[in-house]
Amino acid sequence: MIPADPYKRDLAKTFSFLALHFVVGFTVAYAFTGEIALAGGIALVEPLANAFVFFFHERAWRRDFSWLDLLVHRCAPESEFGPRVDASDEPGKSFFDSALPYRRDLGKTFSFLGLHFIVGFTVAYIFTGELAIAGAIAMVEPLANAVVFFFHERAWRGQFSFGDFLQHRASP
Repeated sequence: MIPADPYKRDLAKTFSFLALHFVVGFTVAYAFTGEIALAGGIALVEPLANAFVFFFHERAWRRDFSWLDLLVHRCAPESEFGPRVDASDEPGKSFFDSALPYRRDLGKTFSFLGLHFIVGFTVAYIFTGELAIAGAIAMVEPLANAVVFFFHERAWRGQFSFGDFLQHRASP
């Protein structure tokens, strides 16, 4: 059940992503270090740091990001997804609510991905002391989590169900 209170919803959403993040973090860290204890340490600290960042990222996206709309609008030409849309073109809607159905989900995914790279590198470097390993973990782990984050975001908006996905793939 999804809580109706936005604050409780953001907390529940944060903890559900945190659980997924632990699994991805451990898997990637173990793949690069080969050490269970080191991978476990990275997998515990990095997702907790990102959960903290995620909570405030989620709260920030609830606000009006007219500066972000302006930046994306100025940089994004018309495409196969349709014309650029300003908030003024559709009252009550931002750029991220327009033509492409999950433009907002993609915007959130990429903005969190940038934050995630920074946190991932910092934590991995603190644990390993190796720039190459920290850089590799910082590149792979956030990208894997970006994919997880996108589907997590869709699921929380009620637009993705893993059961429906499996059923759809199994049907002819």
